Amino acid sequence: MNEIIRKNPRLKVMLRHVKPLITNYIDMAIYDFERYGLPSSALLIKAPLKMLLTLERNTRKTDMVMALDQDLFFVIYPNTPVEKGRAAFQNILKPFAKEAAEGEISAAIMEIGEERITPEEIIERLVIALHHTPEESRAIPVDAGKIRY
Repeated sequence: MNEIIRKNPRLKVMLRHVKPLITNYIDMAIYDFERYGLPSSALLIKAPLKMLLTLERNTRKTDMVMALDQDLFFVIYPNTPVEKGRAAFQNILKPFAKEAAEGEISAAIMEIGEERITPEEIIERLVIALHHTPEESRAIPVDAGKIRY
């Protein structure tokens, strides 16, 4: 993670400012899992800014969409397992097939709940997975739950 931040100084500034807000939303998702057994999906997306409007229009009222930077977005699908979160992202991605084919879009997804880790570790895994996405799978959200650091 430190190597990624060294290469992207804007990421360090952005994380410092929005990390508390993201952490609160992840905490709420963890609480829902512990209380009701409902997993949630967290998604970190690197895409052109024009995708933000599509994200906002094609998510439920309960979903949280946040622009972290001009090309970095964070989405939480509450009470949504990772498979359904991946399917929801694929539906949003359809109008952006050209950008996805050109490698302008990359994403990392992780299920919140089963694994007992902190919100900070979830954010780190998403950032690491997003920046280590193989070129051939950029349009498919990489499973950040498999990242070990």
